[in-house]
Parts: sequence; C-alpha cells; structure tokens
Amino acid sequence: MLSLIWRTPRERLVTTSNVSRYLEQRLEISREIGDRRGEGVALGNLGSAFADLGDPRRAIGYYEMALEIRREVGDIMGVAMNFYNMADEFSKLGEKRRAIELAQEAIHIFNEFGHIQYVQQAQRLIFHIQGCR
Repeated sequence: MLSLIWRTPRERLVTTSNVSRYLEQRLEISREIGDRRGEGVALGNLGSAFADLGDPRRAIGYYEMALEIRREVGDIMGVAMNFYNMADEFSKLGEKRRAIELAQEAIHIFNEFGHIQYVQQAQRLIFHIQGCR
C-alpha cells in the first residue's frame, strides 16, 4: 500500500486523496512523454491510493491497467506486486477463489526471484482469506 502519508505535527498532512491527484498528474506526464514503465508504476500506485480510500473496485481497475503495461515492458516484479494487491482487493469484495488464484500467481513469481519475505506475505494473505490463523 501507499506509504506517502506524513503525519507529524510540523509537517503538512498529505492525504491519500491528495496523493491520488499527484499520481494522476504523474500518469498524465508519463503518457505524454511515452514512458510506459512510469505509466505502469503510476497506475499501480493509483490502485493503492484507491485501495487506501476503501474503493476496491476502482483499485482493481487501476491494478488491471498497470498489470497489462507491466507485462508489456517486462516488469516481472511489478506484475507480481499487482497480483498480490489485486488478491487483497478481491478478498475485500468476498471473491475468495479469485483472490487466492492471484496470490498464488504472486507467490510463484516471488519464488522465482527468491523474495522469501514477499512469498511469506502472500501466504499470510491466503491464510487470512481462508480464515486460518
């Protein structure tokens, strides 16, 4: 999820809503200059912003667009992160089977790259979806 929210007394509070406006600008710029990788990153981050705002359907829409671009440009870890994030959002919608499938796809890629911490995180998500402790 997005970690661009500052919450100290002396710093200006940047809400997820403000972050989404910034990311929409980033997306527009990436498109204008033909930066497909940047476009995929911006779309994924927009998905995370809308997930933070409690809008899983809109988040999934952005993740799906990002997934297409990340596949196109060969950003395999970005693909895996999109699978994981989509799994989390589908689980919030009660679509357990789809959520588990996506989490398993993420696990497969994370394993290929040796990212054990991400494998474990995706496994925890599956346990949570299945109602395990």
